[in-house]
Parts: sequence; structure tokens; C-alpha cells
Amino acid sequence: MKSNSKLNRVLIVGGAHGNEFTGAYLIKKFQQSPELIRRSNFETLTLLANPRAFTAVRRYIDRDLNHYFSRVDLQDTTLSCYEDLRAKEIDQMFGSNSENPIDFIFDIHSITTNMGLTLIVDNDDPFSLQLAAYLSSINSEIKVYSFGDLYPSPNLLPLRALGKSSLCIEVGAVPQGVLNAEIFMKTEALVYAILDYLENITSEKLHIIKIHLLSTNI
Repeated sequence: MKSNSKLNRVLIVGGAHGNEFTGAYLIKKFQQSPELIRRSNFETLTLLANPRAFTAVRRYIDRDLNHYFSRVDLQDTTLSCYEDLRAKEIDQMFGSNSENPIDFIFDIHSITTNMGLTLIVDNDDPFSLQLAAYLSSINSEIKVYSFGDLYPSPNLLPLRALGKSSLCIEVGAVPQGVLNAEIFMKTEALVYAILDYLENITSEKLHIIKIHLLSTNI
């Protein structure tokens, strides 16, 4: 998505892996208090991607939900386990052919390795690279990783591939099935920083912004 393109809908995703609590509990917080993520220039939507796995505190029920968002898989009627059906449902809600296609997705994951706050950019997308560069310029803790011109597994596309542009947030180290308060707060501040950036760039007023990421001293 070009920086001057119209941004209508932004989707925040958490809980694609049910035992990664940071994103899942952020989604629950935002669903309870939607005013926290409301911005005037676009609609902000939320998705708890794999609710059954989250309830069971498992990475997935049948297989990894975050691997089955290629068009081939989404159109394959023989794929019918829980995660296959959930991927098709999410595509119907938010995919390019849905009533609410998403312009920008950021998908929150936690990991057991010490990645700190890491942003992952796919396909050398200029819009996402610009956003990642801005965020890392205002917070030295943020690291940026790019897969270049391909997803890591082209035949196993992640949920964020449904958006015109996307960003993956990986935070850690966090044990599976654990909610770490410090990392939760840092990730929440990062979410607000992303939304503030999108709000300002869509109104062509991206100057020096006093945003949550700075005010929380992270």
C-alpha cells in the first residue's frame, strides 16, 4: 500500500497461537475498551484469531492456523479441520473479497526467545518499511527484520497476508501460556504508536508526534 493510498480499515490481530497471551489479552482489552484504539481517519478492528486454542492454552487445536492463508488453501474444500475452517472464516470476514477488506494488518505474537520488541516486514513493502523505520527511530529498543521479497514459506502464508500491507510484532522472551506485565505494557504502547502513525500519515500531518510510546518511557 502506498503511503498516499486511502486507509479505510486497520485490523489488530492477537491469539493466532493460543498459548501466546500478550496479543490475545491485548485484543480482549481493546474489545472491552474500543476507545483506546479508535482513530478518526480509519476504522480499527480487532480479531482474536484462534479462540479455541486460546481457551485450551495450546498453540493450535489441529494445526498451525498461521500457515494456511494462501488462496490455494483457502479455496481447498478438502481442508476441513478446525484451523482450516477458521482460516476460511477469517478470510470471509476480512479478506480482499469480503465486505470489509483490510488495508493494514498488524499481528501480535510472543516468543520464548529474547527478541525484545521486533517488527517483521514481509515482501519489502515500502509502506510497512517506512512505518518500521519510524518506530525504530523513536524507540531504540525496537528491532526490524525483513524477509525481503518473499514470505519465509511462500506456500504457507500467514494471516497477515490478507492485508494490503502488514506488520508482524514479535515480543519476548515470554514463556508460553504466561502474561508478562512489562512486555504487555510495552506492546500496548507500541500498538498505540502504530495507530498514531497511521492516523497522522493518512492526514498528511506526520510531524514530531508526542505519542504513547514515548510517554510510557519505553
